[in-house]
Amino acid sequence: MNRNGGTEAGAGVYRFHVRVLGRLELDRDGVPVSLPRGRQRTLLATLALSPGRPVPTGVIADRLWDERLPASAQVTIRNHVKRLRRLLDPAGRAPLIPFADGGYRLDIADDELDLYRFRELTGQAAATADPEDEARLLRQALALWRGSALSDVESASLHREVVPTLAEEYAQALHRRICLDMRRGADAEVITELRRLVSEDPLRERFWAQLMRALQRSGRQAEALVCYEQCRRAVADALGVEPSAELRELHRRLLAGDAGVLGPEPSSPVPNPTSSGSRSGPSRRQPRVPGAAGRVRPTYPPRQLPPGPAPFTGRSPHLGALDRAFRPGEGRSPASVVALVGEAGAGKTALAVHWAHRVRESFPDGQLHVDLRGYAPDAPLSPSAALGTLLSGVYEGPVPEGADARSALLRSVLSGKRFLVLLDNARDTEQVTPLLPGGDHTVVVTSRNQLRGLVARDGAHRLPVDRLTAADAAALFEKLIGHHRCAAEPEAAAQLLSRAAHLPLLLRSLAERVNRYPHARLAEVSSSSYGEGEEAEVLSPHGAATDPPRLVSWSYRTLPPDARRLHRLLGTRSERVIGPRAAAAVSGTSLRETDRLLDRLAEVNLLLQRTPYEFELDALSTARTRADAAAQPPHPGVSKAVSAGAMSGRRISVAPARNSTISVGSSDAVTWAAYSPATGSTAPAKDGPSASSASRPCQKPPCRGA
Repeated sequence: MNRNGGTEAGAGVYRFHVRVLGRLELDRDGVPVSLPRGRQRTLLATLALSPGRPVPTGVIADRLWDERLPASAQVTIRNHVKRLRRLLDPAGRAPLIPFADGGYRLDIADDELDLYRFRELTGQAAATADPEDEARLLRQALALWRGSALSDVESASLHREVVPTLAEEYAQALHRRICLDMRRGADAEVITELRRLVSEDPLRERFWAQLMRALQRSGRQAEALVCYEQCRRAVADALGVEPSAELRELHRRLLAGDAGVLGPEPSSPVPNPTSSGSRSGPSRRQPRVPGAAGRVRPTYPPRQLPPGPAPFTGRSPHLGALDRAFRPGEGRSPASVVALVGEAGAGKTALAVHWAHRVRESFPDGQLHVDLRGYAPDAPLSPSAALGTLLSGVYEGPVPEGADARSALLRSVLSGKRFLVLLDNARDTEQVTPLLPGGDHTVVVTSRNQLRGLVARDGAHRLPVDRLTAADAAALFEKLIGHHRCAAEPEAAAQLLSRAAHLPLLLRSLAERVNRYPHARLAEVSSSSYGEGEEAEVLSPHGAATDPPRLVSWSYRTLPPDARRLHRLLGTRSERVIGPRAAAAVSGTSLRETDRLLDRLAEVNLLLQRTPYEFELDALSTARTRADAAAQPPHPGVSKAVSAGAMSGRRISVAPARNSTISVGSSDAVTWAAYSPATGSTAPAKDGPSASSASRPCQKPPCRGA
């Protein structure tokens, strides 16, 4: 296939048409192609959503298996690609789906994908000044939809991270088309359609507002008021909150008999495909600014900080570092952004919220908070959605679509003021950067990711949040279960503390379990609760938010397959501290490749990097990777002897020389044996490095890979 719309090989030319706006369908030269169910269909959908651009193998693996990757994910992906190539080109006329830049690319032309055509039409609708042309183009775009996007594709990852965005684009275009119909006086015509839409999705408040306006303008005010009450109940039942300020204002005006309700609905822009990653043209609609249709909220400053943790113990160095970071000192300016980064369960959010409450009076204009859900069961919050949440606390009026427009509006609204902004649980730098308001504002970000780009490009100050000190962990545990219980059984209390690895989340989970039995001795709780390797399960109260394996899985799914594999292999070791050479020996990869994978794991704090040559697997990761290792065999390149040695706690500190095997003797060191391919026998290696010399981090490894 080529960028002009076909695949050329000799005399054969293919013309493909892929449809994702409904059931996944594929035509070749105008003839429908029967698509097999399962992962072949998922792979085609994944590649088709990025026409002409390589899709990384890590993303493909997520789409195919979500969090349950097989040990041979890369090989399995290659096999699926081969089958898909044969499906697209059964005659073998041309090499299809090439591998490039670490991923696979489906080289279909843009106009061979119905999603591109939809975005192209909505972009043209946004660019025209003629309402009739705009409505016509939107009808053409909406006609491309045949149901829910990718409705027959079995991929939890796609339906969690991609399909909701497509559904939002459809809803925005439909809302705009109905708005245009109502402007030409077709209120009665859209009432039935709007009733169907609000019954299908009762939380779409924009459609409720349109229905209320259409009923009012059709002389049916009582029905319009009933609609508001139905919407209010639906929102309260689902979310426990009141409807939006816009809908409440419309209800107030209906009750007051405001004639303005009978006028045209405020302009509502169609989503700008450029801002969401499409290649369509720019929108003609610009973001509204305060003083136009919208205005800054005048009644009270937002106080959005969540409640602080109780009790809060320790962290004096971190609290002092936060105070100093935002206070000018000799020869330096105050930071505007501080990133609190660390492993899952370390208490980053608790620290940020506690400090924010301490200094909130220094920000009289308000405090804003948003949970970015970067590491959570569902998809991360998009920058556009996060900006919408931030704007809802400081701005009344229509909010433009697209992250760029909303970011500009937020900066305009907050200009000349001083806010404290807490961005909790960020996925990566790309999610955070559009949310930074600039100016004289203070921003605190929490994340498992090291946010290297935020530090390098945006000048953020990174503050690592480690586990609690032994003294602080003991003090927190004592506050949680009571001083008298700890004092009565100090040895049992110490044993319980050791299982929580000084992580605040595990300490609180452990204390919750202890407090279930207020009359039991701590020793009884400990001995009855734990078996070999059961710490993670016992420490987990019901619910994903505090379940260690699930907490780790939310970081785990951001990794490419080769990094996940290394993480699983390291989890089989009883020793948590490991160097690059030992990791290379366990994984069977070159030292350079192992360094890259270790760095990727350290970036999301699944490995804690103390020095350039020392990594530590955190407690939550150990629970997760041991569970995975039990379900999946080790990589073929790792001998049974190495696996047995790792599981028994013996130290592996060097990488094997070429044509060498590793055996585990009675000592903790790995012994070397040269392998003879001709005889299949082993003998002591003459050039094998000693454990002591090989453990020096600066020494060159004896081999490039295993």
